[in-house]
Amino acid sequence: MEKIKLTAHYRVGLEEKERKTMQHLDLEAEAGECIYLYGNAARRQAHFEVLAGQRRPEKGEVTLGQRQFYAQSGLASYRRGHIGIVPQNGGLLPELSMLEQITLPMKLAGWPKGQMTERLKELTGENLPLHDLYNRPGRCSQRKQAIAAILRAVVMAPQVLLVNGFLDDFEALDADMLWNTLQSLRRKDSVLIYLSGAPAPDVIPWAQKRML
Repeated sequence: MEKIKLTAHYRVGLEEKERKTMQHLDLEAEAGECIYLYGNAARRQAHFEVLAGQRRPEKGEVTLGQRQFYAQSGLASYRRGHIGIVPQNGGLLPELSMLEQITLPMKLAGWPKGQMTERLKELTGENLPLHDLYNRPGRCSQRKQAIAAILRAVVMAPQVLLVNGFLDDFEALDADMLWNTLQSLRRKDSVLIYLSGAPAPDVIPWAQKRML
């Protein structure tokens, strides 16, 4: 399996005292591992943005396999095919149906309609009933919105799956169900990185647990 290596150095924080602090992350993960990172909201968001390809680090690099992430031309396209992200609020667009949310990455990548249909069949099934696919987020429960956000993140079978505190606000039963959905749908050789505001629960076999 290909080794996934992520290394970055960058500043975080909105307050003046935090702007002067250089936060440092050295992280190396094998394919298939789950990593849990926790810290305050500002630092967690900064790490998420760097690892998601949304914020270039001031120093250092992010490497996926043998490729330096931020050195890629057409970064947005490269990111879409290699990084699946679930923001803290799910990141669904209120004006799009659940179906449009999930298929958007495939459309942007230029997938033919037949291939998109087959991929949808693979992913949805019992996870999201057909009638829900045509609803906008506001007409669906929080749990179904969460499932749609997960489906959108995994639809391109990304090398790295990055989740920012997404399950922290759910009751334990729903959180467990969504976690199992996330694990069952992600590529088995992908790296899953979960960022949270609290230490990791002991019941989950994380490969690494780190405080930011």
